[in-house]
Amino acid sequence: YVKGSTYSGNVSGANEVGGIAGSGGAIYWSRSLGSVSGNTDVGGIVGSGSVIGSYSAGSVSGVSNVGGIAGSFAWVYDSYSIASVSGMSNVGGAIGDGSGGVITNSFAAGSVIGSSGVGGLVGGLVAPSVTNSFYDTEATGQATSAGGIGITTAEMKQLSTFADAGWDIDDAGGTGKVWRIYEGDTYPLLRHFMTPLNIDSVTPAGSKVYDGTPVTSVPNGLFTISTPHDSSKIYIGGNVVGQKNAGAYSVRLYSVQDGYDLIGVRNSDYTITPKPVTATYSAASRVYDGTTNAVVSASTGDFISGDDVSVAATGQFADKNAGTGKTVIVTGSIDGADAANYQLTNPTDTATADIARRPVTVTADSKEKTEGAAEPVLTYTTGCGTLTSDCGLVSGEDLSGNLSRESGEDVGTYAITQGSITNENNPNYDIAYVGATFTINPLSGGSSDTGTGGDSG
Repeated sequence: YVKGSTYSGNVSGANEVGGIAGSGGAIYWSRSLGSVSGNTDVGGIVGSGSVIGSYSAGSVSGVSNVGGIAGSFAWVYDSYSIASVSGMSNVGGAIGDGSGGVITNSFAAGSVIGSSGVGGLVGGLVAPSVTNSFYDTEATGQATSAGGIGITTAEMKQLSTFADAGWDIDDAGGTGKVWRIYEGDTYPLLRHFMTPLNIDSVTPAGSKVYDGTPVTSVPNGLFTISTPHDSSKIYIGGNVVGQKNAGAYSVRLYSVQDGYDLIGVRNSDYTITPKPVTATYSAASRVYDGTTNAVVSASTGDFISGDDVSVAATGQFADKNAGTGKTVIVTGSIDGADAANYQLTNPTDTATADIARRPVTVTADSKEKTEGAAEPVLTYTTGCGTLTSDCGLVSGEDLSGNLSRESGEDVGTYAITQGSITNENNPNYDIAYVGATFTINPLSGGSSDTGTGGDSG
C-alpha cells in the first residue's frame, strides 16, 4: 500500500496510469496535484485500486475509463476530486468506469468532459455501490451520473448536506473529525492535510470610514492570530469581499485544503460608515421682493475624487424685510449615486446676505378744485421709472403715508409734495418721487373737481 504520498509532476502512459500508482494495493492519505494522461484506465490518483482519505486536484486526460480519482475497478472512501477530467468514453468526476467499484462519503467538483458514458461522479453505464456521495452539477458541467447525487455549488458548501448524510464532518477547528468544512466558503476538506491554527481573539464588530476602496483582505485588527502562519492561506469570506459602499457586512475567515484547520470564532461583523462631510454655505444678496426666498450655494472639499456626488442647499431669510447682514437659514443635502457613502455634518446651518430696498417711483396725479370747494383726495401711481427689473411696488402691497400739497386756498397753482410717503415710513422701498400741480380755479371759471380719490398703486 501507499500512505502519505504527494504527486505534483506530469505522468503519462498507456494503460492503468495514475498520479500515485498505476494499479493494485491501497492508497491512504495521499494527494495528486499534477497532470496525468494515458489511454485506458487513467485516474488522478490510481488507474485501478483502492483510495482512502485522499484527493486529486490536478488534471486527468485519456481515451476511456478516465476518472478524477481512479479509472476503473476502484474502491473509494472519504476522498474527493476537484481535478479537471477529459476523455472519450466512460469519463467521470471521481471514477471513469464504475463496474464492480465502491464509492462512499466522497465527492467530485472538477470539470468533466467526454463523448459517451460521461458522469459528474461516475462514468460508464454500470453504477458502482455508491453511498452518501455527491457531485457538483455546476462545477462538473454534468447533470447526470452513473451513481451519486448531483447538487449545486451552494449546496456543496453547506455543512448540513454532508452531516445529514452521515459524514464524519463539522465546521469547528481541532475536533479530529475526518472532514472539515468552512460553511458557505469551501467544499469539504480532509483535515489530515490541514495544520491546526488558533484564532486567539475576534473583535465582534469592526468598522472603517468609507474611503472609496473595496475590501479585499482581512480588515486589520478584526482577528488576532499570534502563532506564526502563512497569511496567504487565510481567506476572507462573508459578504464583505469587494464591498466599498457604506453598510453592514459579515466577515468570515476560512482556509483551504493545504492550509489551516482554524480553531476559534471565525465570524465577525464589519461596518463601513459614511464619510463625514462639512459643507461651506453662502447666500446671494438680492432686492426686496416680499418673500423670504434666498438663493444659496454649497461646496465642500471632502468628497472622494471620482464619486458621483454633490452637495446642494436651499435657504430662507429669517424674515422678508430689507436689511444688511441678514441671517439666512440653510438646509443642505448630498445628492448623486454615491450620496449614501457620505454624511453631512452640518445639514442645517446659517449664512448672511443683504436684502436691498426695492426701487419704486411714485408719480403724483395732478389735481384741481373750484375756489371754496372741498379738497379732493391726492392720488398717485407707482412704477419703475427708468429701471426695468427688481423695481416697482410688490404685488399686493401698498405704500404707507399720504401725499400733501402746499398750503393755500386762493386761486392759483400749488405743488403736490411727497408728504409722508417716505423711505422712513416704507423701510422696504427706496422711493423716487415725481411731483404734480394742484390748481384752484375761480368760481367764475366753472371748473369742477375731476380727481379720482384713489391710489392706483
